[in-house]
Amino acid sequence: MIQDVNKKRHKLLELLAKKKSGALYTEDNFSSRKGVIGVEIDVITKNIGVTRNQLIVFTEAMVSDGEIQFYGIDIDGYSITRKGMSSYLSRKYLDLDTNKRREKSSFYIRNTVSLVSIIIAAISISLNMYQWQSKEEQHQDQELLKDKLEDIHRRINSIEESSKKKDSLLQRTF
Repeated sequence: MIQDVNKKRHKLLELLAKKKSGALYTEDNFSSRKGVIGVEIDVITKNIGVTRNQLIVFTEAMVSDGEIQFYGIDIDGYSITRKGMSSYLSRKYLDLDTNKRREKSSFYIRNTVSLVSIIIAAISISLNMYQWQSKEEQHQDQELLKDKLEDIHRRINSIEESSKKKDSLLQRTF
């Protein structure tokens, strides 16, 4: 697998664009024949840092998109087309990498935000349930205390009744 394929595609377009404009025309790097607008495959592989097979693989899409074309006149290589020049000048392949990085970052940020939201929601639900249970337990405790107080009140009333009866019996006897 070729690493940084879009950077290499941009570098290829740059190499071909400079060749076409004559900026890199030297006998050391390119064919010495005048009028040759293609760059030899060996020169491309050396400048870009790929093998011939890798070059063929990653240029296939560029050829089918009409950005570059195989140049077989006098040399075996590639030349840039108008569409390829436009892609080079607009930094098409570098922008593709930038967009991929943005999408990746956006993906991770969205997932992180979603995960944090789920955690916050779970904590909130847990706290609400705990508070509801606490209120429910408090309510039950209050009901239990109320029942006990009523029971104590009945006993006190019962004791008072019984003491009144005893008092009245004692008063009758004296």
